[in-house]
Amino acid sequence: MNRVISTVARQQAAKRLGSYLRELRKNKGWTQRQAADSIGVDSVTIRRWELGAFSPSQEKMDRLSRSYNVASEDLLNAANPTTLLELESSVPVRGYVNAGVSRDPNAVGPSEVILPKFITDAHSNAFAVVVSGDSLMEDGIHSDDILVIDPDTGPVVGRLQVVRVESVLFVTTYISSTEMRLRTSSGRSEALDIQRAELLGTVAWHIRRM
Repeated sequence: MNRVISTVARQQAAKRLGSYLRELRKNKGWTQRQAADSIGVDSVTIRRWELGAFSPSQEKMDRLSRSYNVASEDLLNAANPTTLLELESSVPVRGYVNAGVSRDPNAVGPSEVILPKFITDAHSNAFAVVVSGDSLMEDGIHSDDILVIDPDTGPVVGRLQVVRVESVLFVTTYISSTEMRLRTSSGRSEALDIQRAELLGTVAWHIRRM
């Protein structure tokens, strides 16, 4: 699995555990200070756990399970990012995006891409495109990589956008409401005629080719 996705899954799991710990504490009717005294840490640590800033050690997990009267396996399952990666969903693929190599817009590619569900939950209208060419290598994006596009995320300065110009898809860098820049196969960038471009969405995820 893509390293970035794995990292985000760990972050999401930490937040899931944090929400669970907050619920358990409130069910006990405890303040964060009372929970901290029971577990043997300070209240700042309790707050950070509940925010998902970091996760407890195994020793602290055992103390939490005793203090909150829950099985330690329940806490470990909440903290396990693998369970997030096992829940999958799909997004449609809308063809190839030009990154230095033009492809026939009717070229047959994958019809969908399978992603962890926490990604599709965060980008409910997302679609994917397949990269054609290596002009985006400076961004670590190679030919046949998958880009997940969120049409609901507005353009952000410096972020990659997908646009359509006369039925061909391109990846551009958003500079301002009047300027986008397109990388060419030589590695240089050139201004895109923004009046001709239909903005389709912002690149939300980059999935490396297998």
